[in-house]
Formats: sequence, structure tokens, C-alpha cells
Amino acid sequence: MTHLKADHLLGPKSSGRATLQLVAGPAANIQLLATPTALPAHTASTSQLAAEILDVHGNRISDDSTTTISFSISGGPGEILNPAFALAANGRAGAVLQTTGVPGKNLVFAGASRLAPATFEIPVYQAMPPQFTAALDPLTLVEDGPAEQLALGDLVSDGDSDRDDLSSAVSTDSAQVHLEIVDGALVATPVTPDFWGEIAATITVRDPTGLETSVPLSIAVQSRNDPPHITSTPDTVIAADVHFVYQLTATDADALTYRLLEGPRGLAFDQALQRAVWRNPSPARHPVVLAVADGEDHSYQRFQIQVGQPADLRFETQPITRARRGQLYSYQPAVANADGDSLVYTVAQGPSGMRINPLAGQVAWAPEIDDLGFHDIALNAYDGQTTTVQRFRLHVRQTARAPQLKPLKGIAFDPNSELATLLDLDPLVTDPDHSAGEMTWSFTRLSGDPVTIDYDPRARTVRFAAPGFFNTARMRLTVSDPDGFSASRDLRLGLRERGDFNGDAAIDLDDFFRFVDAFDTAQDARQWDGAADLNGDGQVDFDDFFDFIERFEKSNGPGRR
Repeated sequence: MTHLKADHLLGPKSSGRATLQLVAGPAANIQLLATPTALPAHTASTSQLAAEILDVHGNRISDDSTTTISFSISGGPGEILNPAFALAANGRAGAVLQTTGVPGKNLVFAGASRLAPATFEIPVYQAMPPQFTAALDPLTLVEDGPAEQLALGDLVSDGDSDRDDLSSAVSTDSAQVHLEIVDGALVATPVTPDFWGEIAATITVRDPTGLETSVPLSIAVQSRNDPPHITSTPDTVIAADVHFVYQLTATDADALTYRLLEGPRGLAFDQALQRAVWRNPSPARHPVVLAVADGEDHSYQRFQIQVGQPADLRFETQPITRARRGQLYSYQPAVANADGDSLVYTVAQGPSGMRINPLAGQVAWAPEIDDLGFHDIALNAYDGQTTTVQRFRLHVRQTARAPQLKPLKGIAFDPNSELATLLDLDPLVTDPDHSAGEMTWSFTRLSGDPVTIDYDPRARTVRFAAPGFFNTARMRLTVSDPDGFSASRDLRLGLRERGDFNGDAAIDLDDFFRFVDAFDTAQDARQWDGAADLNGDGQVDFDDFFDFIERFEKSNGPGRR
């Protein structure tokens, strides 16, 4: 029986606290355990035996280290490896059963003097490894989405083991998705923010004999569009005689569009520059709502501008907000000072190397390679009683470089339709210092027939249109960046004719190689190119070749380049 020991005995009318300790009763029997509980045939395999000494209530007697337990087999294809007798340690003794490889049943006994013995049956049979009924379909998750489950029970079969006796495990080298087996199901949870892509995992199923089967599992994490993240903060308290300028910035993997949804009268917003400007603020509190969209989702920034009466002490100049690495940045602010007091200038916020003349206010800085990027600047002017602050963001860029225009050949009008074409300008230019939206374009007709030029600076497109008698013209496209650098390319406009396969208003080597690829084919050929059949007889042969060569020489003759 189990005994109770009390550290303090309390009388019938006593009050207080007693500490009780449960103590196991005398040893009564043995409990026998085995791992694994079954063994495969035709191979030498072992099972670890464990005998525990228990009292009559089934409590383990952990302080028994004197009892000797014997292990034996009553028939069956196995034997107890020496030693067959083991001295208990903390109420527990162990042994090892080894099979001979013949199918059968091993009835294992564990006994000790004055204790009821225990038995355990360990079968040895022709084990079959568990099998997956089919290849696993990819598991699909969503970026930053919820966990998904894959039930494994119906996907696994084992001819000689119950499904409840099978164990499963999952492994992967990826840390972006957490994988675990819970109640017979694979649970996959995205854990790395903004991760999307594919990872590989392996699922392993094991039966009681230790046989196992592994299959690969592909996990696809689908991307999900994130709304743009607005990173800039506007000034919300200004004086009525101060220009309000706010540069809106946002981050997103997609191209962004910016809009002003609500604002006071006179507040202008340049979508190309993402900049809000209010030149004549009126005293009051004015709500403003800006929107940034990426084509699928959008974010809003809502704030109020508190416009106060004109201040006696205020900055009147607009700061210079761009600097170049390795070049001196200089800015001379002007401050309105109605009382005419002497002013003291300080840099309240800015890079460590920025200096300001405390009496004149002249700002100077020589940014280096580590200073590339954006810097928030705050300049203070103090007249002994009042401090006024000018805040702005300074962008340090690499040494200015000129924009580059991609090669341009020409544009051919289809003579059977409207003689007009729309050219998207952004893909034509690259500039290491500026975005395409900061470029300005100009167009000049160099020669040839009249052409109408319709340039849309907001959409950054140009439309060329020609009258019905048009034959050819040559245009010059010039792009300029805010630093004054420019690049130009000449563009040929013409009528498309047979042999001009790529529509660039010229029959050149590009067209020649395309013709060569189509040569000696007929309409039933897989690589048939009908444009190369210049005479329309259903085959590309020498008649077409001589026709093409004649057109090629005419297009590349004197006066055509």
C-alpha cells in the first residue's frame, strides 16, 4: 500500500499547514516493456527490454537498487543476450532481445524473487515497409498567410502494421516555413515575412519494426501583393507666409502612382515628382489626403496642416535638396527678422560633417561615398528669445552622369492604315542618377516630309503622325536630366514595305537573317514565315531571294543612311 508521512501532526482543534509525502509501498510485481514492440524477419535485429519494479498500486519503486531481475524466452526465434540477469538501478533493469531472423513469436519473461513476473510478446514477421499510395501533390501556402495542413493518414498504407502504429517525421533545409507533424497531419506555417517561392521537404513514415519510407514534398509559397509603404512625414505646422513643400516617398516592389485626394485650395501636387507645393497658405487647419497605389492595392496618408499667422522670425528661402558625392554642398538661408536682432544659426539635425556659420548661416558639407542616400536636415535660427526651424530632406547622389539612350533604328508606318505611331519614351532611356519621370524630352525634324509631333510629358509618350502623301522623314530625339546632361538619337520614319520584317523603316541585316531562316520552306513547314514569301507563291525560294536582295540594296544605297 502507499503510505503517507506527515511532517507535523495536528490535533483536532489545531490549525496550520502540514506537508504530506507519498511513499511507495513494498515491491509486488514487475512491469516489462520493449522497444520496438515488433521485429522484422530474415535479418538480425534487436529489441531493448526494460523491467520496472512496481508496488501493488502500480507505482514504480525508484529507490530499489538491490533486486536482481532475470530475463528469459519461452520459445520463439530469439535469445536474450548476456547477461540474462541484471541488477536493478533505481527500480529498473534492462536487457536485449536478439532475433534469429525466423518468423515467429517471442514470449519474454522477466522475474525476480518474491515478485510477480511479467511477460511481453514480441512478434517476428516478414515486415513490409510502409508505402505512400501516390506521389504527394505540392502544398500551397500564401506569403504571410495562415498555416496549412496535409493529412497523412489516407496517403500511407502498411500491409502488416496498423495505421495507428506508424510514426511520421518531416525534414527540410529551409527556415522560411515551419514544418511539424501534429496528430497525423503535416502543419506548414510561413514564418519569414514577405517570403515567397518554393522549398523542398521530405516526409518519412516508419513502422514498429523500424522500416521506413520517405517521399519528397514540394511546398510553394505564393506571393501576395503588399500595399505600398509610405515612408515620408510632412510638416503639419507652418506659418502663413512660408511655402509648404512636401516630398512624398513610398516603398514597394511595383511601380507606384501618387494622387492628391483632398487638400486646401491652392495645394498643387506633381504626380511625376511626387511633390506637394502650397505657395500661399491661408491661416486655418486644413485636412490633406494623399494616396499611393501599386496597381492592385493602395495606401493613404491623412494629416492636417495647421497654418498660423506669419511669424516674426522665419526662413524665407527654399533649401537646396540635392548634393553630389565629392562635390561641395553649399546653402545660404535667408531669415526674415522683424526685430532686427542678431541671429545664431545651428544644425539641429544632419550628417556629422555638415557645418554652418553660426553668425552668417552659410551651410557647407562635402559628402563622401558613405553619405550616399537621404539625410533629414533641420536648421535652427535663434534671436535670443525665439527659435525658428527649417526642415528638409537632402539627397546625396553619385557624381553626375549623363543619361543613355538605347539604340534606335526607325519606325515604319503601315501604308494601309493610319500613318501614326505612339512611342513610349521611358524604356528608351537609362540614367544612373535619375528616374525616367525626371527626364525632359525634345524632338526635332531633321529632314524629309512633314510630321506632326504630339508630346505628352505626363504620360511620357510621343505620337508621330504623317499626312497621306508621306514617304520618309528623319527625327532627332533628345533627353535631358535635371543636372543639364543630355543624349540624342536619330530616328527614321518611313512606310513599311515588303522585306522590312521588323518594321524599323529599313531593310537591313536583321531582316536578312530572318529571310535566311525562312529560306527553302513551304506553307506546310513548321517554321513557315509567310512574310518572307515576297511573291506570294506559297514557298520561299530563289525568286524571293533575288527580290529581297534588290530591296536590300535599294534600302541601303547612297542617301539612305
